[in-house]
Amino acid sequence: MPIMYEIESRIPESTYDETYSHLLEVKERSQGRLARIKDAFMAYTEIGRPLGLQEGMTLLDIGSGIGRPGHYLRHLGVETVNLDVNVAAHTGARDVWGYPQRGNFQLVGDGSLSIPLKSGSIDAISSQDFLEHIAPDRLADVLTEMGRVLKGDKMMHRVTVTEEPENLYNDETHQTFWSASEWKDWFEEQGWTTVAPTTRKTYAPHANPFGLTEYCHGYFLLERTPEN
Repeated sequence: MPIMYEIESRIPESTYDETYSHLLEVKERSQGRLARIKDAFMAYTEIGRPLGLQEGMTLLDIGSGIGRPGHYLRHLGVETVNLDVNVAAHTGARDVWGYPQRGNFQLVGDGSLSIPLKSGSIDAISSQDFLEHIAPDRLADVLTEMGRVLKGDKMMHRVTVTEEPENLYNDETHQTFWSASEWKDWFEEQGWTTVAPTTRKTYAPHANPFGLTEYCHGYFLLERTPEN
């Protein structure tokens, strides 16, 4: 059954364009065969399996960039809605993967304002390196909007935290500078319980393409608390 959604007519203003450094880095990295193998592995182990994604389910990937998770999860029969405010990210997806491809939908929109999807239309939500780009006083509204479109009870957010200073402070578009414990407490206050360890081993293909070389300290597999 196709996803029912409405696309906002206004594209929000953004500082993100084709020169955004993180986009350029990801596009370059995604060309390598080994990096693609590892991205496929991470898409399954960090997103697909923890969220319980199965054939016919829909994933909303917010701040999707070139849509790496959706590119790989489609092989499990998962339909992914890739939402990113940067038009260049969607263009980059076509450059890297050869879109359009079955099972992937690309939407231009700003998840920090509103999500152009109908309420209760998505089985699960994921984001990677997105929430730290939102100002602290707007985060509650962002999470509420995610909850609105979610018909399931799970989200996965990978957030750059103060335990990762080399990544948190090297991007001028970052706005929230919290530790993993601060994020965990905040999610709890908003009605979302963290149900997995917040630290996971990940990799840095430019530094060492053959091993898991870094730790991600801001991995949040969230489950909606019963009263929410």
